[in-house]
Amino acid sequence: MSYTVGFNKLGVKVKFYDFTQTTKECQYQHIDLPVFEELLIEAMSRQKFKPVRLVGLHLGLNEKSNTQAQLGLFDG
Repeated sequence: MSYTVGFNKLGVKVKFYDFTQTTKECQYQHIDLPVFEELLIEAMSRQKFKPVRLVGLHLGLNEKSNTQAQLGLFDG
């Protein structure tokens, strides 16, 4: 699945069992599951893969974009 809607950044925030957290982001123009997976692995490796309590995904919107869209949560 890939959308082009004026994004310029993908990111992952991981909160661990001990309430520490880390964020990993990259410049990217599309929503792409393998990129999120790579970011998640990199973020978790920073804390030596300790148990996770919450994972958040986020998108950085391109400020120049005039596109308005709402993506379905379960679009396949």
